[in-house]
Amino acid sequence: MPARVAVIGGGSFGSVMARVIADGAAASPERFESTVHWWVRREELAVEINERRTNEAYLGAGCALPNNLCASTDLDAVLAGAGVVVLGVPHQFLDELYPKMRGRLAPGAQILSLCKGLHVEEGRIVPLSERIGQQTGYATSILAGPNLYTEMALDLFAEATIGHAADNCGAEVLQALCTTESFRVELVDDMIGVDLCAAMKNCVAIASGLGAATMGNTRAAIIRHGGKEIAALCAEFFPSVNPTTFGEACGIGDLMLTCSVGRGQKLAAAFAAAGGQRGWEDLSREMLGGMQLPDLHNLKAVGAFLGARGALGRYPLLAAAHRVAFEGASPSQVVAALKNRRF
Repeated sequence: MPARVAVIGGGSFGSVMARVIADGAAASPERFESTVHWWVRREELAVEINERRTNEAYLGAGCALPNNLCASTDLDAVLAGAGVVVLGVPHQFLDELYPKMRGRLAPGAQILSLCKGLHVEEGRIVPLSERIGQQTGYATSILAGPNLYTEMALDLFAEATIGHAADNCGAEVLQALCTTESFRVELVDDMIGVDLCAAMKNCVAIASGLGAATMGNTRAAIIRHGGKEIAALCAEFFPSVNPTTFGEACGIGDLMLTCSVGRGQKLAAAFAAAGGQRGWEDLSREMLGGMQLPDLHNLKAVGAFLGARGALGRYPLLAAAHRVAFEGASPSQVVAALKNRRF
């Protein structure tokens, strides 16, 4: 029978992916029910989506939503019997979702995570996709790539990677659901690698904003060395990660985009320009309306993880970004880390 599809989360990327997924479901009626059920937190947003087919706060007034999207604030009703669930909420809200998902989905359901964050448990980094699978009991995959939601809302072409576990033979269902004329995804059987690329690139984006501002040459160097440190960290602590994953859209593609125009690097550039006179929360309120980006959380988690293992010296760019962001060091240390490292 065609699978019931549920999307959880009405923020920027969750909204633009709901649009993609509704189109994907409509294009494959033999695989998916035509109506895509969409949980959003606020009743007024659900009414706007259902009656006006817009989500102006995140997608702008000119972005029309497909008619087969049905929004609701009733999480239990949206999840009940779903064969595919797309998680598009900030990572800090996942813990409250797990109990509501266990046993509620269809047998053999697939979860696709859009979440970009690092979970630290007993001093160990647990990739979010791995934790989601552990906590819910369902097969979990993750989608990541160079995906500016503002461009996707205009139907400009974008690509992404879906990382799945090697024993998850049902992941091609997710690929079919996320494939449209303007959005293409490729599958890799490296869920952990895709997850770590998605989370770690935010750490390098902070370094890019702190150390490069608008300087092209320096920014390129930060991106290159940041990519090398991501690969080195995976090789040292997550040896199951396939090195070829870094060549996928979730790797170098997402890293380049996020370090160039991502919100995290813009916030970090403003932090550096303030010269210690303004804090992260103050700048976040002004620039992002108080939105909590995963970038700083991920950098703090990585710094604590590496520090506890005496490994920060092997990751000079990440270490420098951590010192500047959380220990009051000068932003010049980011560039100094590039100048002083051994090649």
